[in-house]
Amino acid sequence: MRLALALGLIAGLPVATNATGLLGDDPSAYTTLGNELRSLFQDQPEIIAKAMRGPVPYADEIAADLKLIASHSQALFGPHRASFGASEPAKTMAILVRPACPDCIATLADLRNLSSMHPNWRFVVIDLPDDPTDTRPKLMANILRTHGFDAAQTARLLAAQHPDWTGDDLARFLSLSAPSKANNPSDSAVIAELGLDLFPSYILPEMMIRGQMPTFVLQRYLSD
Repeated sequence: MRLALALGLIAGLPVATNATGLLGDDPSAYTTLGNELRSLFQDQPEIIAKAMRGPVPYADEIAADLKLIASHSQALFGPHRASFGASEPAKTMAILVRPACPDCIATLADLRNLSSMHPNWRFVVIDLPDDPTDTRPKLMANILRTHGFDAAQTARLLAAQHPDWTGDDLARFLSLSAPSKANNPSDSAVIAELGLDLFPSYILPEMMIRGQMPTFVLQRYLSD
């Protein structure tokens, strides 16, 4: 009723509500309230927009996702993660990739350029194995940590060009030590729990994005 009253007063229309109990019988009270509400809504138009929009769609699902991300925050964004960008970041995003994934390689290159524009942002790279015996994710993480982004991208390009190569094959070709074990199996379990099954996908503390997204959109999310 109050919203109907407010909208009617703003529009200067008769209001079909039992408003007497709110404002009494004095017509000037309605004029005063209308002027005040008009000024308020001009200064803060989002009040009406929110009222007309109603409840946020899927609010329960969004709340559940945020709770799930928070419960896995250390596993997703912790300092042990291989990453590039800031060491003490203002913003952090995790990128889910697979070793032999051309779209992932392109996305990582775009995010690398983005990190040069925003040196206080950190990008965590989470490689997921194709199967429990796949050691390439462990190798990619080791290369990113010890040899840097460009070396890791070179390894990814080789993996994409030779999808039948194992982690040992890639390490041998690059004259690196072979990874001692497969990727942490808990990574796959966490990502499955989050419901992310497309690569690349993205995780921020306040949202998840399933599937590849244009870089300018990711920049906007990170800038908010």
